[in-house]
Amino acid sequence: MEPISQNQCPVNKTQDYLDIFTPKTPLTLVTNTPSPLSTNNEQTKEASGVQTHLSKEAYQLLDKPNKPHDEPQLARGQGDALGQYNYGVMLREGEGGEADLQEARVYLKLSADQGYAKAQIAYALMLQKGEGGEADLPLARTYFKLAADQGDTLAAYHYGLMLRDGEGGEVNLKEAREYLKLAAGQGH
Repeated sequence: MEPISQNQCPVNKTQDYLDIFTPKTPLTLVTNTPSPLSTNNEQTKEASGVQTHLSKEAYQLLDKPNKPHDEPQLARGQGDALGQYNYGVMLREGEGGEADLQEARVYLKLSADQGYAKAQIAYALMLQKGEGGEADLPLARTYFKLAADQGDTLAAYHYGLMLRDGEGGEVNLKEAREYLKLAAGQGH
């Protein structure tokens, strides 16, 4: 069987990609400060049909050294549970910079409080182990239950163990058995 040439292919992936991400009209970013891209003190410079104008703030960001975890307020302020979770995990694991367990705990809680099960588990584990702050077993138990009640089997496993062992609250063998059975049925 001969390979299909690009001319025979019904979909040109490169062109489709370009069609999606190429603006149909020129973009203009406006500023009151002269652009370092400008020539002869012009306020704009043509670049492939797109007028470019960057603000003073944009140039300051470009001149900043690339520091890990710079501007962490972006995900925090916008309330994006997935972004908060991913950033919290990066902080916890030290990906892209030094680990910061206290800040990781803040971002994971923000995400967990929006109902994101993975964040609820990660936050509960930090609470259980005392990572990034004091251990809080009753609160860890609460967050494991929140995730378990969404059907997460890892959370059901941890919550079941806490119920069985009386960690963070009273022993409840009947409920522990239910949650551990749920976890066992899914491979935990």
